[in-house]
Amino acid sequence: MTFDVLITMIPLCVFSAVYYGGRPVILVLIGLVSAVLCETVCCLLMRRVPTVLDGTAAVTGCLIGVLMSPTSPYWLPAVAAAFAILVAKMPFGGTGRNLFNPAAAGIALVTLCF
Repeated sequence: MTFDVLITMIPLCVFSAVYYGGRPVILVLIGLVSAVLCETVCCLLMRRVPTVLDGTAAVTGCLIGVLMSPTSPYWLPAVAAAFAILVAKMPFGGTGRNLFNPAAAGIALVTLCF
């Protein structure tokens, strides 16, 4: 199901790239890569099997990138994705056990702080 969500985000990226240029797509890719990297590192530190292949980290990163303003600096989705994975998702046990939506928590953090 997570890969279906990723597929549905493709038209959003295409339309935003047509309207705003390539910057929104770069923001989505930065969020995606940051979330996947943070989850991989967190799983390795916790000595658990990496759960990157289930796609939930990729969905979180893409959601963060899609929800960002196209004028956001490039480091902002990386901070939001790192917070989403490292604070809102993994301390509670990972996929399906989190108290908050990780993407919403990451967006809330960068909205309040920056």
